Amino acid sequence: MKKFFIGTLFIGLASLGFSQSGNSEMKEVKLSDVTITALNDDYLDKVGESESLSPWVFTLEREASRFNVKESPNFYPGGTNKFGFIKRKGKIIATYNDDGKIVSTKEFYGDIMLPNAVREALYLAYPEWNMKKNTYLVSYDHRRGAKKVYKIQIQNDEKRTKTVKFDDEGNIM
Repeated sequence: MKKFFIGTLFIGLASLGFSQSGNSEMKEVKLSDVTITALNDDYLDKVGESESLSPWVFTLEREASRFNVKESPNFYPGGTNKFGFIKRKGKIIATYNDDGKIVSTKEFYGDIMLPNAVREALYLAYPEWNMKKNTYLVSYDHRRGAKKVYKIQIQNDEKRTKTVKFDDEGNIM
């Protein structure tokens, strides 16, 4: 038993000695700084809404921003590349350039929760009216940014209806 332990100790020390042999020089390699950004971050920044829009609006916008047009069988380099995204009560028609960047979108969403500024402006301007339905429209262009419009159909006690438009800051259009 004593010979077994001594033999095992000898083999263990010998293997450690061999593992340390070889070229011990280490070369330092400097890497350049790399910043990773998503291709369509600027689109998301401009169409992104504040606190209160329905989560599926964000989901649909993220889906359009992450879509890889180059992997689509309908991608035509040098041509017009329009793709549609539909989810629940929302639809995006997005135009992409050859690099996969979103150039423009037309977005339509029905019956969403209105932002606080729009709700407050609607209540102050039409206190005796009730909202029947609404449509949220976004028109995005990569040079001009995003234009957001809320079309709201309201009704009073006399069953008269009216459609009013607000921008995203609650200003009547």
